[in-house]
Amino acid sequence: MKYTIANKASKTSSIIQTEFMLTTGLPGAPILTLNLNIDTTSSSFTGSARLSQATIPLPSFSSAVKGQYIPIITQGQPTPVYCGNGFQLTTPIFDNLDFSFDLTESRAARFKYKPADTADWIIIEDAHVEEIR
Repeated sequence: MKYTIANKASKTSSIIQTEFMLTTGLPGAPILTLNLNIDTTSSSFTGSARLSQATIPLPSFSSAVKGQYIPIITQGQPTPVYCGNGFQLTTPIFDNLDFSFDLTESRAARFKYKPADTADWIIIEDAHVEEIR
């Protein structure tokens, strides 16, 4: 599903469902898949994230996500930049994911995540984003 965000968008617009994939494209690199419900009236989103990777054992990582998008003007067109974080719904609630990406020509993305079995963040820089649907 292709969409655009514009200042003249109807305030009655509500939820757009879409899916993004963030990866470096390198063999064996982690792939972060985001299923987002984008609220066009508040420039926010909620959804879920899952991580896959061609490793043994396979990573078992999923997270609820939320965040904001900010339309920036590039080449005379508004283009959204997404910033969000993920969290586990456990007690206490803790952050386990942080990501940002843009839909400009560069399709630049970065994310970091914290697996349940370690206290260290794994950081993925120089990734790119693809819109799946």
